[in-house]
Amino acid sequence: MKLRYTIEGQGEKIVLIHGWAKNASIKSLQNLQKELAVLGYQAINLELPGFGESPQAPSDWGIAEFSQYVTDQIRKLIGNDNYYLFGHSFGGSI
Repeated sequence: MKLRYTIEGQGEKIVLIHGWAKNASIKSLQNLQKELAVLGYQAINLELPGFGESPQAPSDWGIAEFSQYVTDQIRKLIGNDNYYLFGHSFGGSI
């Protein structure tokens, strides 16, 4: 599965994960991402599988599967760098 994401700004990294809603996508947290970039963070906005324009997960996923997917994708994007994690609604459960 190809991960959809956007990155804005430079500085300490903060990863944003949107909630679970019919229209949830990386667009859900775009304004927050822009504000964090202005404040000196590198904001990485991830789109979960099955939301927005991202392909569906290969099966019915629960929190454990989404959590593993997000962890794997963050490591691919930023390696072992430290980062903050912000999740809105369902994204907070991950």
